Amino acid sequence: MSGQTRVLFDSEERMERSEVARMFRELADRVEAGEVELRRGEQSVTATIPPSVVLEVKLEEKERPGRPAKHTLELEIEWVEGDEGRGGLSLG
Repeated sequence: MSGQTRVLFDSEERMERSEVARMFRELADRVEAGEVELRRGEQSVTATIPPSVVLEVKLEEKERPGRPAKHTLELEIEWVEGDEGRGGLSLG
């Protein structure tokens, strides 16, 4: 028997690269502090981030006939309450 996934917050918008970088820096500070609050309008949700998480990094390229390829860079932070683990990813 599998559990259901419930989306607590979802947002997608176009931004300038510098705005994305600023958002990532702010997010990094909040992850390090252990708490992230996501807000958009009246919607708000807070997540408590444990000391150890799983970081998934994925870069995709989707070919589209007659159009330029579409690229996607995904950064995903996952954790299971009470679970601990370590990884070896680094930026190069």
